[in-house]
Amino acid sequence: MPSFFTDRHDPTLAPYHDLVAQFREMNGRVLNLRVTPEVVRNGDTLMFQYLVLAAQHHPDVLDRLLFGIKFEFEQDSPLTPGDLADELTWKADPAVQRWLAGLSEHLPWAIYFVQDHDARFHTIFGDVLQQERDELEIRATPNGRGDAVGLTGSQAHRLFERVLQASLFLLHFCHPAGLVPQPAIEALLAEFDIPDHTDWTYDRLYDRFQQELDNGFRMRAVHPDEPEQDG
Repeated sequence: MPSFFTDRHDPTLAPYHDLVAQFREMNGRVLNLRVTPEVVRNGDTLMFQYLVLAAQHHPDVLDRLLFGIKFEFEQDSPLTPGDLADELTWKADPAVQRWLAGLSEHLPWAIYFVQDHDARFHTIFGDVLQQERDELEIRATPNGRGDAVGLTGSQAHRLFERVLQASLFLLHFCHPAGLVPQPAIEALLAEFDIPDHTDWTYDRLYDRFQQELDNGFRMRAVHPDEPEQDG
């Protein structure tokens, strides 16, 4: 019997089980998650992590949360505290970009829960975009809404590897809940043109996942206060 990543009765997750229940009752497809400037400055992604981990215990909601979390970033201004930043503003904010990149630091499959396309890109590859900006080809989009980013061959290869790894992690994450996230994985592979540039497909990924299960590969969440174990 596959194990869940967390204990269903972990008190840390209690508020997030409540949030999941509220989302179920609303019968919505998008969960709006408000993010304060303080959370962004501190690089605090625990709220997102706990929400995703709690959702694993609610398969019906877990399925709906795939590409279903929409971030609403508050303006970082003493003149307009609590007001939401417009989309172009927060997408151009380096602090927000770093925060999004931090989502994958502890949840490598985080990209699968992010609704916005640009936010997904920063979630999976934002650290590289920040560190290797001089190597990027950045040009304005035809509609004037943001920039288009051209990657080097090496960067594209790393991007593909990260998306594939995130997809494997998602399969392991959804397995205890009895959910097979094939539509979400196929959608993300297509979004990054992976089947067109590599020989990786969903079926090949699923075969790799089954091999890892057969070899005893297991994942679990580690609480931030839990001491690290050697080995």
